[in-house]
Amino acid sequence: MSIELHCPRCGRLIRAPDDAGGKRGKCPYCEGSVYVPTPAGEDDDIPLAPIDPDEEQRLARLRRETAAYAASLDKATEAPPDRGAVAPPGPPAAGPPPPSGEVVNISKEVESFIRAMRDSKLDDADRVVE
Repeated sequence: MSIELHCPRCGRLIRAPDDAGGKRGKCPYCEGSVYVPTPAGEDDDIPLAPIDPDEEQRLARLRRETAAYAASLDKATEAPPDRGAVAPPGPPAAGPPPPSGEVVNISKEVESFIRAMRDSKLDDADRVVE
């Protein structure tokens, strides 16, 4: 019986003798270098380790614990907000003052800021922001 393979260079089918397996040869069509693989045998199967029932039980327990923990986290984050709750007393949230209705053109400032950042002039960028 022979080993069948395709040339990686020209793609044509090559039949090599069994004793050429594991060696390099030349393609008879294009003379390119070809590696001839070893023929597949029945003893080339990789044996699998036997299943350990104790390990399988441990993995099943860990999966159950993980699912229960994830479900408890989902319940904790999906609780609806308490509609009767009152905000704690304290200073009002700081933020920008409300707009006065006046339109301000800041395009020159934005452009100056971008140019300063592009040129790595951080002091100039800070002055523009102020």
